[in-house]
Amino acid sequence: MTKTPEKRYDNGYRMSDESIKGWSRLIFWIMGIGFAGLAVVIVITAIQFGNADPEDIPAIYINLMWIFGAIALGLPLALGAIVGGLAIHRLGWIPLLIMILGLLAVGLAQADGFEYLGLYGWIALGVGFVATFLLAIFRTKVDIWFGLPILNSPRMYVRGGKKDQEDEEEKK
Repeated sequence: MTKTPEKRYDNGYRMSDESIKGWSRLIFWIMGIGFAGLAVVIVITAIQFGNADPEDIPAIYINLMWIFGAIALGLPLALGAIVGGLAIHRLGWIPLLIMILGLLAVGLAQADGFEYLGLYGWIALGVGFVATFLLAIFRTKVDIWFGLPILNSPRMYVRGGKKDQEDEEEKK
């Protein structure tokens, strides 16, 4: 069985810039719909049950808040993990999805009866992070850097980026 090389675009990923932008737009639309639905349910609940005790609010309203919250945050995180992982490697979605499931487990551990999930969630987060980093380093050609998510933050490149830019400048 021969292994065929993965096709890479000029951006270094397995997906074109247009494809990545298209998925990003879809994910932002899903987030917007989820947050809009959540806001509508919160406003309706506040109008109808503004002075009531939280226990007196019908379960349907609470369940709708959870559903729209999951649509606004959970679904985009999972889609982003899968698409982002597929952009770097054909198996890249697996460790990223493990990270998202670990995050879900850590969140569920805060609820009564699910405390045991906390440890498993942190383990999944760690395993997913390390696996993603190792996959990106050893099996892909994408830039890897560390930095703060603010404008003009200096970046520490593990691979790509400044090294490539400096090489380009030296050639000129």
